[in-house]
Amino acid sequence: MSQTETNAIYGIYAVEELVKKNRQSIDKIYFNDKNKTGKLFELLKIVKKEKISYACIPEQKLNKMSNNLPHQGVVAYRTVRPYDDENKLWEILEKVENPLFILPAGIEDTGNLGAIIRSSCAFGASAILFERKGVVPLNATVAKTSVGTIESAILIKPDNLEAVVKKMKEYGVFVVGADGRGENLANVDFKKPLLIITGGEHDGIPAYLSKLCDKIVAISMAKEVESLNVSVAMGILLYETAKQRGS
Repeated sequence: MSQTETNAIYGIYAVEELVKKNRQSIDKIYFNDKNKTGKLFELLKIVKKEKISYACIPEQKLNKMSNNLPHQGVVAYRTVRPYDDENKLWEILEKVENPLFILPAGIEDTGNLGAIIRSSCAFGASAILFERKGVVPLNATVAKTSVGTIESAILIKPDNLEAVVKKMKEYGVFVVGADGRGENLANVDFKKPLLIITGGEHDGIPAYLSKLCDKIVAISMAKEVESLNVSVAMGILLYETAKQRGS
């Protein structure tokens, strides 16, 4: 398998094998933005069908990713650990009496994601859900800032997140979104099966997720402060949940 570092895989056959046998470990696949013909075009069709995050970029960038070694127009990046299978989510909902899930949407900073993973483990979250696209990679920085908790956390990136959240609601999961214009979180019952959704560093919760929220909550703070760092906000939400549950 051709690779310039532990998380970079390049070449049509190497990437095709990765897609077939270890899909859950793929962060993103990059294709040459020109000349997608033959086997490269067939690989792109498979990637689209499997809903794997991908981008088409200039050949110069692909050359840099592969240290100027032959890449055949495709480079894939692997995560430092695979995502868990979606079936794990339904197992939790069947077996755990009062599960707690979090969904950090639109996270752009690897340090923030690592801190969120660490907090989720500290406060007993059952699993972390991720969007299919636009998610920062599970790389070495995330692993470092999670202080090793990335290895024990359950991390799930569903093919269709919107459909999954709708199905979770059918299981009785209460969906809470965090936004500065919401109700004071201290007044909301967090003792039931729960999914907490936060937005990213620059944007709020995506509209397709916001419409699924049963309640929008806000963290009370001084008027002089406009907003909190997203990892800090998630930590406060998790702490409030643990406090209400007496854990």
